[in-house]
Amino acid sequence: LQTSLLFSKDYGLLSFLRKSQASDELRDTRVEILGFLEKFLDRVSPRVKGWEKTYAIDIKDTCMAVYTKEKVAKCRTPVLELLIKVLQTTKASSVAADLRICEIFNRYYSELCQKSKLPDSVLGKIYELLGVLAEVHPSEMVNNSDKLYKAYLGELKEQMTSSTKEPKLFVVAGCLRGITALMINFTKTMEEG
Repeated sequence: LQTSLLFSKDYGLLSFLRKSQASDELRDTRVEILGFLEKFLDRVSPRVKGWEKTYAIDIKDTCMAVYTKEKVAKCRTPVLELLIKVLQTTKASSVAADLRICEIFNRYYSELCQKSKLPDSVLGKIYELLGVLAEVHPSEMVNNSDKLYKAYLGELKEQMTSSTKEPKLFVVAGCLRGITALMINFTKTMEEG
């Protein structure tokens, strides 16, 4: 019952996140709600069987919509954290096909084309998210694993070998978490890499 109140289509938290996008004054509230939902999924997903069949798609769709409309890192970073949590908690679920993993990959991989415009924390979370996609839905990511490896290695090389600027630690951390997740299902030998 409590879960259904939180996720009510008309008056729930996801509805608030969508409807409050136009209000900058409510940004801090949106950030708090995103953090709450992430913690809530940690507690609910192991105990409430079938939660994902009812709520996972709505949460994912809300995250995608909020990320698109929100341009501030303060809100975009927790959106990506919540999306990562949804993906991790639906790993073995039948709802995975409805999550449209390739669409998520294409949406966030395309963000790498304009990475210079992204704040470091957001870019780091995007790298982590892409790796988590490969970890939890490997069959959907077979055709993208090589280009993901190249993106990680290129970014890490750029960050660690620049003689003119310090490495961006949020980006490095995101790449390392992402490539670690990627390697769970897609390993590379030294000759391949």
